[in-house]
Amino acid sequence: VFYGREDEIPLEQIHAWRERIDGPVDYVGLEGGHFFIHSGESLLVRQVLDRMQGQRAPDIMSRREALPLA
Repeated sequence: VFYGREDEIPLEQIHAWRERIDGPVDYVGLEGGHFFIHSGESLLVRQVLDRMQGQRAPDIMSRREALPLA
């Protein structure tokens, strides 16, 4: 689940994706608010493509943000 770190959506709502996804859920916080896809489009596209190919982009590790469990 990609989300904007500065989004006003509560973390509980982001965590709610666990109820809709079968299997493990990985949360990745990217710079920006609700429309982070506009300002971080190239990073987001790269992350999606890398995940589809079974890889993780090297720079995501420094940007990954662990969400506290609710």
